[in-house]
Amino acid sequence: MEPQTDTTQQVPAPAPSPEKHSAGPLVGTLIILVLLVLGGIYFMNVERTSVTEEDQLPLILGNDDAEGLPPTSSSDDVSAIESDVTATDLDALEAQIDADLEAIDSSL
Repeated sequence: MEPQTDTTQQVPAPAPSPEKHSAGPLVGTLIILVLLVLGGIYFMNVERTSVTEEDQLPLILGNDDAEGLPPTSSSDDVSAIESDVTATDLDALEAQIDADLEAIDSSL
């Protein structure tokens, strides 16, 4: 027997076709990012413009807080501070605080 020779030509395997990547996920991600940035800018502008003078607390002018207290020195020397403390009449200060609290209670 004679060895058989292969007369059929070997067909090369087809080259793998490059996979097509769709642009859909990339476009979707870009759209989401743009919407997030625009939403952030919108909310920052809304927050800035929402604070008006009506939202501010009213300025209440009161009487002098140091009223009834003896004058104090501006020195930071220990002896000057001690003399200021001993010269302060705490009973008068407490009476003033009680009067202020009663005025607040009566206005409510």
